Amino acid sequence: MISLVRHVALCSFAFVATLYASSNDRPNILLIMADDMGYSDLGCFGSEIDTPYLDSLAANGLRFRQFYNSGKCEPTRASLMSGQYWHDTGLGVRRGPTLGEAMQDAGYRTYALGKWHLRGNPYERGFNRYFGHLSGGTDFFVGNNSFRLDADPWPRPDGFYATIAYTDFAIEFLEEGKNLYPEKPFFMYLAHTAPHAPLQALEEDIALFRERYKVGWDVLYQERIERQKELGIFEQHWPMPERPKAIPAWDALTEAGQAFEAERMAVYAAMVYRMDQGIGRVIRKLEELEQLDNTLIIFLSDNGASPFDRVRRGTVGKPGSKFNTGLGWAWLSNAPYRHYKRNQHQGGACTSMVVSWADGVVHPGSVTDQPGHIVDFMSTFLDLGSGRYPREFQGESLVTPPGRSLDPVFKGHLREPHDAMYLHLFDNWAIIEDDYKLVSAYGWPMELYDLSNDRAEVVNLVDKKPQIASRLHAKFNSWFSARNGKLRHNGDDHKYFHLESEDLSAPGGTTGVNLHQEALTP
Repeated sequence: MISLVRHVALCSFAFVATLYASSNDRPNILLIMADDMGYSDLGCFGSEIDTPYLDSLAANGLRFRQFYNSGKCEPTRASLMSGQYWHDTGLGVRRGPTLGEAMQDAGYRTYALGKWHLRGNPYERGFNRYFGHLSGGTDFFVGNNSFRLDADPWPRPDGFYATIAYTDFAIEFLEEGKNLYPEKPFFMYLAHTAPHAPLQALEEDIALFRERYKVGWDVLYQERIERQKELGIFEQHWPMPERPKAIPAWDALTEAGQAFEAERMAVYAAMVYRMDQGIGRVIRKLEELEQLDNTLIIFLSDNGASPFDRVRRGTVGKPGSKFNTGLGWAWLSNAPYRHYKRNQHQGGACTSMVVSWADGVVHPGSVTDQPGHIVDFMSTFLDLGSGRYPREFQGESLVTPPGRSLDPVFKGHLREPHDAMYLHLFDNWAIIEDDYKLVSAYGWPMELYDLSNDRAEVVNLVDKKPQIASRLHAKFNSWFSARNGKLRHNGDDHKYFHLESEDLSAPGGTTGVNLHQEALTP
């Protein structure tokens, strides 16, 4: 096949893209992200929540059981959208191109839907079409003033429910692209708001789960672990952490307390269920358009489950209400992992990830233990889409993204691993090198784990292997110091640092203490 090479100038940068005669030569890409969803909240990762469409994608695709994000909404989106650690691109993606700009210049039609939570509007940052909200959260029934259709404010109609609206517009964009640009492959970024607070769901969906959670989190946690062992997500020989002391036994709650807890988890499950149903509609549309087999579909969460329980207002699940799931259910959602959103332990930064691609995944139904990170998406998509990352953008020189293409993993091969993966947010940080992970939460003393034998981070090896801990600590310090020095006084980025002591194992500042105390409040 003869390919043409073109140079395209866009926003003062240039990519070199290899153009093919037909969109069938390169895959379409559908990147779907949930918001604040725990590691075990999909049926194919052990959950009792009904997620038939994502489970079907897993059965015909590939599950990653060791894939990492940035532990929180905004930093994760910055890294995902830029291909850089958020420290380097800046919150909001203030340096370098977005995935939209990169894929658009590689010859793709680009779409964004749902939560943006970055600078500007996707419509002005490389996406041909956009529907969603620019803010970090929204009422699911009422919406907010940041909703946009392309560049224009979008008035919410009667009967609005955000998860359904994202699906409706995703289908509309796919149909439009197929009709108007049949020669172009597409890149679609579908960023669901579910199951992020406030807990709000359709009554018909809540009814499906209302009885399911009355048995409580202790029973359901054990059931999820057993299913994970059966599914190959959690190995039989791995140690399992105990229920945190801050979480009361289910039987210790009052009858009224159990009823309240069961109801709010039913709403959470209903939100996940409705998201899965919407994904099923998108899959059916791709099949109808004869685009499914050549579409790479990736699903993941932006961070682990949120433990916070800040506001209780209105009636759980209803429009205008404000509730979170709270600490006990966050523990269940993150099973088998410790800690939560914002932490860099597995419970905060390790996401379940499903990959489906009939033309590209060679071992359907398999599970991979090869680790990956959201910075890998830029490299993966440019690899598959025959694009190249620019050397400069808007007059500023850029460094090559640290990510590595995941395509070898899709093909069943071992890819060259990262030299190390770095995780940091507030006074929570970690470094992963080979099978070892050095990690600290809230500025507490460092912990060292062998992830090949202890994925749930139960057996702390820091005293048994001090040389490994010291070497990893020095390596993280070197990486972090360069970025902290560069960004410490650079606008909003500073609010996510808080590691100002050279001794990263020392107890941290008030931010970490406050977060810890809040997380321990059931």
